Amino acid sequence: MKRCVHILWVVVISVLTFSCGKSIIGGDQDLSPEHNFEILWQEFNDFYALFETKNVDWDGIYRFLRPNITPQSTQQELFSICALMLAYLNDRHVALVTPFSGFVSGRSDEPLTFDPSIVGRDTTIALGGGREESFDFDRVRNYVGNMHSQGSLQYGIIQNHIGYLFIPGFSGSVKDWESDIDAVLEQLHNTSGIIIDLRQNRGGVSGIARVVMARFVETTQVYGYEEFRNGPNRSDFTSPRELKIEPAGARQYINPIVLLIGKNTASAAEIIVLALREFSYVTVVGSPTAGALGGTKRGQLPNGWMYQLTISKFVSADMISYEGTGISPDIAIGSSDSTDTGDLVLEKGIEILVGGPEG
Repeated sequence: MKRCVHILWVVVISVLTFSCGKSIIGGDQDLSPEHNFEILWQEFNDFYALFETKNVDWDGIYRFLRPNITPQSTQQELFSICALMLAYLNDRHVALVTPFSGFVSGRSDEPLTFDPSIVGRDTTIALGGGREESFDFDRVRNYVGNMHSQGSLQYGIIQNHIGYLFIPGFSGSVKDWESDIDAVLEQLHNTSGIIIDLRQNRGGVSGIARVVMARFVETTQVYGYEEFRNGPNRSDFTSPRELKIEPAGARQYINPIVLLIGKNTASAAEIIVLALREFSYVTVVGSPTAGALGGTKRGQLPNGWMYQLTISKFVSADMISYEGTGISPDIAIGSSDSTDTGDLVLEKGIEILVGGPEG
């Protein structure tokens, strides 16, 4: 149990550290439980971008939960109520960090659905971390000979002619990533195809993600549109901003590519999936992604707790929102289907590249 709490804390810190957004530090000295709850609810009310996308009754949730906060509420009780409030958003970009615990929304197998009919009844809702997909990098090593490291990247060769590239996340310097990804492709450019493994990539700096995907596109491509919340009404947004990717770097790799995705593929990693799947030489394999694509900002409550929320709506090139639902693969197979020593998702990727792209 302690290990699970530690993992959650690491995930929360990663979310707040590496997601792109602004930070708000409050000077408010009212430390009462009621005031801190009100501030958190109001911050989301004013800036959160996905109420309509997710069909969330934010006012109803307030009426349901607010009576549970009193001047006598402990810090742990306040945290539990705040976490429950944020759980209804089913958004892995939403997080709350305290000195004693952390919470990330959207990590349960089944998201909570707020039903106004439960208001006034004695209702207990348990918050669970959900079941994480099984992923063991040691299993991957059974398939890849001579695994090498280049910065954050790990790569190697499968069956003498298929490249393998594991990208765990996008943090660090854009300049370093430019040289690292070019160095890797210099080593893999003679392969007949590449498997890009994003199954444990929870995102990070979007500029780094664009650096990576620019090496795998053959033409300029629109991959999505983004609108930012910009007013007091929950329908107030900027005009959609067109998002494009174009070839860049020392070389482009446009031989057949398989992207491996899963429940932990999130944020900037999901944007890579949306961009690359537009090309005919790319096949996506695995299980649906996390469904957390919008831009974020961070803030601090008067009591010192940190939070993160989503401030933009992101849709694909064909105007589909994947927030909360995730991007489905072309070929569905889950990591949980793998054995103790085998990786069936990776095996499917190998099969595709050996036999040619499936259509």
